[in-house]
Amino acid sequence: MSTVFTTVGQYDHVQDQVLAWDSSASISRAFNVGKAESQALFNLMKKVPAPVVSALRDAVRMRGMRPFLMHETISKDLFSDAFSSGINSMGAWEGPLTNKGGDENVLLVVKRMCMDWDKLVPSLKKPWSVSSTTALHAVCGGFIHFMEVLRTKIPATEFDKVSGGIKDQFMAGFLDPDITHALETTAPPASLEAVGFLRSVSQEIENRQTREFEEKEKELAKEVADANLKHISVKVLADMETLKDHVPSKQKEAREAALDVQYLRQRQNIAHIQLPVPQTNTTGGALVKHRRSIEDSLLSAGFDVTTTLALLFEKPVDATGADRRGGCQTCLVLCSDIRSTPWTVPSAIGPMKLIKVNEMIGYDPDSRPGATARAEQILVLCKLFSFCFESNLFFVKGRSATICVSVSRKGLNPHIEIIDAYIQGLTLQDQDHIVLFDILPNRYVEFGRAVCAQKIAGKWSAVSYMGLIKDGQKDVMQMMEEQVYNSWDAGPHAPSKMRVRDETQAPKLTAILWQNDRPVFPDSLVNKFPVGTEQHTEVLKMKNALEALWPSPSSNTPARNVNVPPRAVGEPDFADTTLLDLTREVDLAKIKSEDFAEEKLAVCQGKSNKPTIVITKDFRIYLANFTTEEVVHEQGELFAFNTGAFE
Repeated sequence: MSTVFTTVGQYDHVQDQVLAWDSSASISRAFNVGKAESQALFNLMKKVPAPVVSALRDAVRMRGMRPFLMHETISKDLFSDAFSSGINSMGAWEGPLTNKGGDENVLLVVKRMCMDWDKLVPSLKKPWSVSSTTALHAVCGGFIHFMEVLRTKIPATEFDKVSGGIKDQFMAGFLDPDITHALETTAPPASLEAVGFLRSVSQEIENRQTREFEEKEKELAKEVADANLKHISVKVLADMETLKDHVPSKQKEAREAALDVQYLRQRQNIAHIQLPVPQTNTTGGALVKHRRSIEDSLLSAGFDVTTTLALLFEKPVDATGADRRGGCQTCLVLCSDIRSTPWTVPSAIGPMKLIKVNEMIGYDPDSRPGATARAEQILVLCKLFSFCFESNLFFVKGRSATICVSVSRKGLNPHIEIIDAYIQGLTLQDQDHIVLFDILPNRYVEFGRAVCAQKIAGKWSAVSYMGLIKDGQKDVMQMMEEQVYNSWDAGPHAPSKMRVRDETQAPKLTAILWQNDRPVFPDSLVNKFPVGTEQHTEVLKMKNALEALWPSPSSNTPARNVNVPPRAVGEPDFADTTLLDLTREVDLAKIKSEDFAEEKLAVCQGKSNKPTIVITKDFRIYLANFTTEEVVHEQGELFAFNTGAFE
């Protein structure tokens, strides 16, 4: 056979003769060789692919036909197309272990045959038989199959890294037991976990991929966090730049206070000041001194004292010569701008009738008013009050002026006439209001009582009164508070007692919140990043920078301009609704007490005309009457305090 095998390919006429024969028997007769040799020669020339024949020729030339390969191995079609080593325990792998017209598996078998034979010592070298070659064919086919599975499971770059090392181990024969075991115990396509030598490789690659994926995720998360931090930082820093113009400072507070004063000065206020009049014991020098002290105080406060009016009085017709009250009193009229004020300032008011001594408060025939009481009710030495008028809003502003004078009483009518003289020429709209601010009211607050009397009479609906009441005037304080102050303070037209600052002064922020006239760093920004990360630390730095820029106010400092919503009150509206049917919720069936056989969980004995409540083991509720008399219960609480006690 070796002669024939060697001759074929060297002598074309012999090769042509073999190709001309169509069976192994004809070859056997022609060359006088055995059946195995003739079949092997026939397969080599007819069935085995040319690359495989070339590989076998090279293997035999170097090692010899007889010591390396048996004729039977070639004759059994192991190197031919359509041969499969998937038999017996490997029957499930028949398809993957079949030669499919290609020569990859067969060439790998030939290479393994050579390497396995070469590494044996001469005493152990044997020719490849059918059984040993078939087993090697299965191992090579399994190796190719599992490597293709590995190629589909891992990236190409990873496959290129590990495939060379795995193939070297396979060519050395180290992987044969694992492949044989996988072919005998699994079915195609089989998992890489079933192949021992690939299990660690795939697990290592999977772990490395997992680590790389986690690292990429961390990098991506860090990039996203950095981008979010950059976005937040831009907004927060922009907001802090905006807030720098709104940080409270003494200069800004002083400016706001100046604006408040300017606001009050620009209001349509007018003041009526009654100057001192001579008394029996008053010298001319003292009178001028008192008048000048008032005028000097007003001038130092920036008022114009050139506008005056006269109060004319009329004594009772039955007045005696002892009544030395004068018939005229000079008054000063003060306002923000006398040229533009809407008030009509009269030149004189009166004549106004003065009251008699017996009409004074506290008078009785037995105990006539003493000197002190009369001094409190004689003609005014000085009277200072102011009117305030403005559309929609009104406010009263007191001036810093120290005027130490006594006050007196003239009765209600003169005071009504004085007020009428001031408001007579005003054209009031529906939304206009007049406030009379009595800075130095007399003992019995007669300007206030005059306003109260007129309002009670249905007049002066647009007039309100305010006065600086002293401790010694507590007897009229309750009347003033109830009839004047409370009415004005709770009225719908009452303005703010301070200048309402423009709400548009609040800065326009994008990330930082603005609450109660101050910035607030949102908790959502602080909690946006995990604690301990660089981004969380940066956000905390921005929060601390904001708190340093705008410190928190003390707990006892009230916030300004906080809009407190009014308390809502109401009651349910059952219009167009259907109430629940009592019979749908409560079983009104009656059960006699002797027939009640339910096991009781608890009993609450009714007291004070309350029903007895029975709760059974299945948590059903019964209303019971264990007396012999009929009981009628009115509507009321069923489950509440003081309905009874459980036994």
